[in-house]
Amino acid sequence: MLEELQRALPRYGKYETELPMTKALEQALSKAYYKLIILCARTITFFRNNPLVQRNRTPWLDFHNNFRQTIQNLKTCARLVDEEADIIRMERENTSAEAVTAMRNVEISGKPAGNSPCHVIPYGLNPRFHGRSREVMRLKALLDEPNNSSLLTVVAIHGLAGVGKTQTALHYAHASLKHFDVIAWIPAETQIKMTQALSSLANKLGIDDSNWLNETKYRYLLVFDNVERIDLLLQAWPSNANGAIIITTVSPVVASKRANHIELDSFTADTAVDALYALTGTTPASADEMSAAEDICKDLGGLPLALDQISDFIRNRGSSYREFLNLYRKSAGKIHARGKPSPEYNHTLSTCWQLHLERLPDEARLLERLFVFFDPDAISEDILTNPNGGLSDERWGFLLDDFDFGDAVGSLIQAHLVNRSSSQKTLSLHRLVQNVVLLQLCDDDKIFHADTAVILLSNAFPNTWTLSGPQQGHGWESWETCAKVLPHVSRLILLVKEKKVMASNNVLFAELIFRYLWQREQPILGQSFFEFGLSFGLNRESELCNPAVRMVGHCALDKAQPCAAVTAYNECLQSRIKLRGADSPAVADVLDSVACSHTELGETDESFALLERAFAIHEANGTRGARTTFVHAMNCLRAGKPDDALASLQRCWELQGLTKEQVAQSRYPKHSGQPLKRTRSASRTVVIRKQILGARGPRVADSMFHVARLLREERKEALAAKMLREIVEMGQGLQEMGGQLSRAHWMLGRMEEDTFGDEEGAREERRKAKEVRRGILQREVGDEETDEAFEALVPWLLP
Repeated sequence: MLEELQRALPRYGKYETELPMTKALEQALSKAYYKLIILCARTITFFRNNPLVQRNRTPWLDFHNNFRQTIQNLKTCARLVDEEADIIRMERENTSAEAVTAMRNVEISGKPAGNSPCHVIPYGLNPRFHGRSREVMRLKALLDEPNNSSLLTVVAIHGLAGVGKTQTALHYAHASLKHFDVIAWIPAETQIKMTQALSSLANKLGIDDSNWLNETKYRYLLVFDNVERIDLLLQAWPSNANGAIIITTVSPVVASKRANHIELDSFTADTAVDALYALTGTTPASADEMSAAEDICKDLGGLPLALDQISDFIRNRGSSYREFLNLYRKSAGKIHARGKPSPEYNHTLSTCWQLHLERLPDEARLLERLFVFFDPDAISEDILTNPNGGLSDERWGFLLDDFDFGDAVGSLIQAHLVNRSSSQKTLSLHRLVQNVVLLQLCDDDKIFHADTAVILLSNAFPNTWTLSGPQQGHGWESWETCAKVLPHVSRLILLVKEKKVMASNNVLFAELIFRYLWQREQPILGQSFFEFGLSFGLNRESELCNPAVRMVGHCALDKAQPCAAVTAYNECLQSRIKLRGADSPAVADVLDSVACSHTELGETDESFALLERAFAIHEANGTRGARTTFVHAMNCLRAGKPDDALASLQRCWELQGLTKEQVAQSRYPKHSGQPLKRTRSASRTVVIRKQILGARGPRVADSMFHVARLLREERKEALAAKMLREIVEMGQGLQEMGGQLSRAHWMLGRMEEDTFGDEEGAREERRKAKEVRRGILQREVGDEETDEAFEALVPWLLP
């Protein structure tokens, strides 16, 4: 709080000693001092009356909210004092307070009166400028040479605060001195600052006539930096086309008014890392340091201002990249506040967006705060504007009005706080903007907006959690919807883990987390979701949590951890019996899962016994038992009984009312994975799974491996090796693919030795296989160097 107060106060003492005390300045200072005195008095009174404030949060929250409002009032007073001080400085220079008058002073006779060339650029060339060569080249192409037309050449550089607009314009201005007789840098965020800059230019040119800019044959470049209002520019806009103008602004609306425009984005990942190395002067000496540097740039969203200021922090502390990353994730707010503004950009990460945030209308401000609790890369508008969104607080009424919602979004776009994709109907924002807004929220506001996000996401996502059906209530047909919602659920989980920000309704939050669709080829992520939801202290034997315990088993089975799966399934089975009774079809469903885990372990007798219990329950209840029949078919295969397996599969399809033709045309994943035919059927399985699951993933890789093995048996070694290398390529960077990747390397090593006679190649493939295997977490298979050991890294029964 004290740091926030310090940032809010101007340097009043300097004004009192260096400037004449006018009545207006005296009133502005008096008002600011009054606000400060009242704040100090209230603070002293509060802590005197509440010595044990940590025991009662209600008075503290009231004081905290009042404090934040007082800070805003002090900032307003500070701006008033600054404006009065600026006016006094202008009067001391005997200049007019009106920009139009200043412009007339600039418009002198047909040539610069003895003072040409005149380049008024207040800041030197920045040696830390980095990564904008393409944008500078475009400026040179547009501005270096006269356009030989009657139209003035204008370029607007726009983008998020801190993205490097001023630096890009400054770099071009210094690089183009030979192309312009006059260059003037004009701060344009307020009329007063623009007037001062124009008056300074008039003095340097030795002006005593009018209308120079409109008639001169000399080339000029005007840089209007940080433009917020287009109407201010009109007062100083020349009609002479023998020159050029650069505008920098956060507003895409201002940028589009009169100019070619260049939108600056944050640095790409590679450029950001290069900039960080250059700014800190440190190149990582290890893979861990390189990884930490990449994570720093990711957390900073590649924002140039952030990279510049945190590089100072890293150098000053002598920190390694890993040390800084750990500290930043704990104390980002403190690090942002330590940043010092540069002479040419009078803002830090704590302040660069503050003015724009303060000026937002109420509804836009609410929306910006809500976005803190969503993944910033793609927020689907239909999640926010869903008429069945379930929000009862009247403050969110504007979400259901297209016009009002558009106004709120438009305000954020104009401040460049969000971007909108009109084709995708999605909104996005910078991660650092999210973090800055989050740091400004009090605890009550955090809970309010977290609750809102949970409600909106819950009503945007199909709730089949407590339903039973052919797709186990987690159907693949909902994957497209899941893809839109999943990143936002991940964001909420991250805020709990790293920022301790938790929604108040943990039952609704847990239920939202449990809806994650584990079958989408991400068992590691799925398991982390279910275990996180189960950590809320809810009853694991409840109707809500019991299916989640079963899903933990599913994920473990997908990760080739059948022992862990047995444990989870048995826990689920015991509580399911308590909830539904021993003869419930819901209990038979869990018996199927327990049987699967024993099949995976090769314990086929135990699996058959469990399936007999499940068949008996289905018979007693008159239910079909198609899933039980399917698991029975897979267990028959594992037990070496292919004829029985085929009979069970055909019975499974009959129970579902499916013909052979319908099964052949089905896109349901479980119909695509039957390894009962040879290469043709296995190849078709690869095609179907790629269509459904995407080009990468454990199931696709598993099908490809079986095809490769069949090709090898058919003496088509070159094709088999090609398919195995495709598995290796698709497995790079996917944690879920560790088993498939290690197995593929091992088989390639076997082929290099047995088929191609390349001993060195074989050793390299085996080395890679063992290296990948060592990195598989919670592995239940040992380190034996046998075909069987590497086969066991992948589930035999990949569902």
